[in-house]
Amino acid sequence: MTSVSLGRWEPLSPQDAAQWMAPADCFWAIAGGWALDLHLGEQTREHADLDILVLRRDQWVVQVKSAGVVYEVDPSVGRVGQAVRA
Repeated sequence: MTSVSLGRWEPLSPQDAAQWMAPADCFWAIAGGWALDLHLGEQTREHADLDILVLRRDQWVVQVKSAGVVYEVDPSVGRVGQAVRA
């Protein structure tokens, strides 16, 4: 399987994550720094990533939803980004 370099990637916003996770029939939540900002009601800093919490029992739902998505690491920033849908 080959991946396509899309250059520097931008993390999902909480709104993008909500749209992407909407069809998933499981509990999920925003975690980490974005969760704190959402609780405060304002973005307090730039975020380099977005953490999505999924219960262990529901991980298969996200794995199935993510099937065919290829990820690559951008060595210039050391982060994983979504590259292409196979």
